Amino acid sequence: MPPAYIAPPAEWAGLQETFNGWTEHLGDEEREETVPDGIDHGRVIGETPHADNDIQMATDDDQWRVRGTSLRV
Repeated sequence: MPPAYIAPPAEWAGLQETFNGWTEHLGDEEREETVPDGIDHGRVIGETPHADNDIQMATDDDQWRVRGTSLRV
């Protein structure tokens, strides 16, 4: 697996826009099953290349989130 890519801050808005495009079409039930809790309280700051995982930094607590996984820092 390639290493994670932490983007420079200038790229964060574009990464967030891409992520939002992935989630905006989900219905409430599908969103509940698919999207991890707290995902709306963060900022996408990177990705894992070729793995379709976003790296998200929480903005309201001390957790970093990778879609599907939470990592404590």
